[in-house]
Amino acid sequence: MDEKKVTMPHSLIIESRKSISVTGVTGADNFNDEEITLYTCWGQLCIKGENLQLSVLNTDSGDVSASGKINSVVYSERLEKHPGFFSRGFK
Repeated sequence: MDEKKVTMPHSLIIESRKSISVTGVTGADNFNDEEITLYTCWGQLCIKGENLQLSVLNTDSGDVSASGKINSVVYSERLEKHPGFFSRGFK
C-alpha cells in the first residue's frame, strides 16, 4: 500500500476547552453536538464534547472551527475516509 503524502500543514488549537481550530483537514464524516469526526493529513481526528457547533467547515482550505465544551481529542491512523452507510446506498 502506498503511504499518503502529507500535503497540508496541520495544526490544532484549543482555547480554554471552549473552542477548537484545526487546519490540514481533508474531509469530514460526522458532526453533531457531541462528536465531530474529521480527516486530516495525519489521520482521523475525533473531537468529543457537549453542545459542539461548527462555525467553519472548509475542506478546500483545510480549515475547521468549532465551539462548545471540548472533552477529548483523539487521533487514529485511519487516513482515508471510508464510505459510510448513506454513501453506499445512494451511488
